[in-house]
Amino acid sequence: MLFRSVSTPAATPTVAPISATGAAPASDDRLISWRLLSVRDVDLALKPGEPLRLKTGGTTLTDLNARVLLDEQGRFNLQNAVSQPVVGPAAGTPTPPTAAAERPPADLQIGAIELRQGRVQFTDRFVKPSYSTLLTDLEGRLGAFSNRADAGPAPLALKGRAEGTALVDISGELNPITAPRQLDIKATARDLELPPLSTYSVKYTGHPIERGKLNMDLHYQVKPDGQLSATNQIVLHQLSFGDEVKGSPASLPVR
Repeated sequence: MLFRSVSTPAATPTVAPISATGAAPASDDRLISWRLLSVRDVDLALKPGEPLRLKTGGTTLTDLNARVLLDEQGRFNLQNAVSQPVVGPAAGTPTPPTAAAERPPADLQIGAIELRQGRVQFTDRFVKPSYSTLLTDLEGRLGAFSNRADAGPAPLALKGRAEGTALVDISGELNPITAPRQLDIKATARDLELPPLSTYSVKYTGHPIERGKLNMDLHYQVKPDGQLSATNQIVLHQLSFGDEVKGSPASLPVR
């Protein structure tokens, strides 16, 4: 079977609202959703015994909402969403050969992806102490990438805001569909207001934050052996704590 579809220009398609749920516990919210998804110049080929071939000319995501979690092992929840275990037949049941089992790996060539008005809840448990932040007004672009043997990483550039105050700039390169993943990303946040983080300061110091700002520089990189390394530099400006909260887990002389 051969299927080929070429869409109209990006300004004209009408796409119904779509949402997708990842592989997460039932108590979690949706992994990712969006209002408008436009994929241009789609070329899809499916033939028995041959690899699936998919090529796209470009994708635009509008009003994206996502939850991104980096766990203690350095694995993103987005990887779990696309890595479902294969359930085998019951014990004693013969397994006949199938065309799907014999099909070679897919050939994927994904055009540039543009993001408009994105919103991401990001939680990092890999770096200690862990932290969580809400990114809004995200605008940017990920260049074209593929899973071919000679494929390199695609350039990434994103800008937005963290917690509605700090300016966020994310840049670098990545390829999410190679093995191992190719990733080398730097992120900066400037002038993040600290009082909204009082929940954390009460937990670890016993005092709320009255005022102060934070500048942050992060660097994530996947080494050739597939191991993730992460570094961060945090600078606090004019940090001032409030009175001790009675009954808090910790109490430090931080005034």
